[in-house]
Amino acid sequence: MANIPASKYSELTVARPITGGCLCGGLRYECTGKPLIAFHCQCQHCQKLSSTGHGSYILLSKSETKVTGNFSIWSYTADSGNTTTKHFCPKCGTQVFSLTSGHQNNFIASASSLDDKSLFLPSLVLFAKHASPWDQIDNSLPRYSGGA
Repeated sequence: MANIPASKYSELTVARPITGGCLCGGLRYECTGKPLIAFHCQCQHCQKLSSTGHGSYILLSKSETKVTGNFSIWSYTADSGNTTTKHFCPKCGTQVFSLTSGHQNNFIASASSLDDKSLFLPSLVLFAKHASPWDQIDNSLPRYSGGA
């Protein structure tokens, strides 16, 4: 995909570590690196997984992120053709993070899992072609019909 907008984290100082986890606290992560980019995804998988119109994610460096606790996984072929593996807390069911074959160096944390929600600064919307008419996301964000 051409012309992906710059990350809002490029010029921003972000306190670290970045931490997050599930509702019950059994599955946690900690990242010592700076966020790479944040985005909303309106693909049909994210709609179903979030039980709403989209998923919201923050991209972190996999090599700078440590996970503690147990998790269950579910893998599927995403609209992009990549294999995406979602990681859930087996106790409370919270979707905490994802890994994808298309971006193997990235840790994709669910925005709702962040301890500091103010760290979620989205730059774009992916798979907008699947948007539900009632799912209104910030109109100033660039939209892409597919993924990155």
